Amino acid sequence: MNDVATQVVETGRIIMQKDAEKKIFPTKFKSFRNPLLKKKKKLNVFVQAKNELEELAIKVEAQREENDFLRSFLNSAVENKFEEFDLYRTFVTETREFFVNTLQEIKDTLKQKGRIS
Repeated sequence: MNDVATQVVETGRIIMQKDAEKKIFPTKFKSFRNPLLKKKKKLNVFVQAKNELEELAIKVEAQREENDFLRSFLNSAVENKFEEFDLYRTFVTETREFFVNTLQEIKDTLKQKGRIS
């Protein structure tokens, strides 16, 4: 249960970090496009194409960030499932050993009393 809470907190932190990066991305992108726009202001077609490219670049970057987030989330989920499986296997092994030992003790006790040959 604690691992789930940790994952939720980590997921929230990653989402907040990605939101902050999305706010910074347009200013970084503007610094790259400003020299190009100054040279090509007269060409309306170029500006329209550039705007479309900017929109596509932003969408691609957002999709890439989402994919990275989902990949890391799924990797951590799979890792946790393996840990849970190991805990389950340990629990079953210990339970089986307990019952085997208890049955052996009962058998030994009954043998001592002469009830089992």
